Amino acid sequence: MCWRDILRADRGIDCEFRNVCRYEERRLDVVQPNSDNCEGFLIFRVRAALRRLTAGTGTVHLLVERLYSEVGTVSEPIVYLDTNILSRIPDLRISAGTATAYGELAQLGGIRLVTSEKTRAEILRTTNPHRSGVLQLLVALVEKVPYEVVHYSGAIAAAPIGATPISGDWTDPLYQDLRSIFDPDDAEHIVQAVHANCAFFLTLDETSILSRARAHASRVSQLCPELRFVSPEVLVAALKARRAEATC
Repeated sequence: MCWRDILRADRGIDCEFRNVCRYEERRLDVVQPNSDNCEGFLIFRVRAALRRLTAGTGTVHLLVERLYSEVGTVSEPIVYLDTNILSRIPDLRISAGTATAYGELAQLGGIRLVTSEKTRAEILRTTNPHRSGVLQLLVALVEKVPYEVVHYSGAIAAAPIGATPISGDWTDPLYQDLRSIFDPDDAEHIVQAVHANCAFFLTLDETSILSRARAHASRVSQLCPELRFVSPEVLVAALKARRAEATC
């Protein structure tokens, strides 16, 4: 019997899986009740071997809030959308496998899709007005992470006071290192994802991003230890594997 069956039978609560975390060396499932009576509460379940439940209801709500703040890893994984994820939607310049993966991602849920102002800036370069309008709407519908400047010129008034030495430039160290592997625009996107604590960088760019991330895996892992570079198909497989581990 899985945790969904236990909660439904013992407490009459229907829940949705959110994530897996650790607390006091124990692996816990974090689930969100769908019941209106439990709205906003989380339930932490100690793994099956211990057969115990800690529920965010009634008198133990404060306990759950304390666990939530101490664990600090229960939020949905953040997925950064590269520009091509959005730019290829209007004319369907994607494979059948990618289209299927998009549908599966929509059904899986439990992830937070974000992009950045870097994506908006690239979309604004689109010259076709019809295409530009559609793409601008798509970008507007996606959450934006706070933009991280990757370079300041040393020119007068080009940077905030104190941001650069007098008459000197400043470049984000991570951006500088990433440019040795990726193209400048791609490196800037990756910096946005890293600073936003994203777990996945979702892209359709096999040649310039995915293949280079694999070829330089050791160095990329040093620079972006928490970030995985994935295609839509690989992201679906990773999320399914995470869910299977969490609900076993």
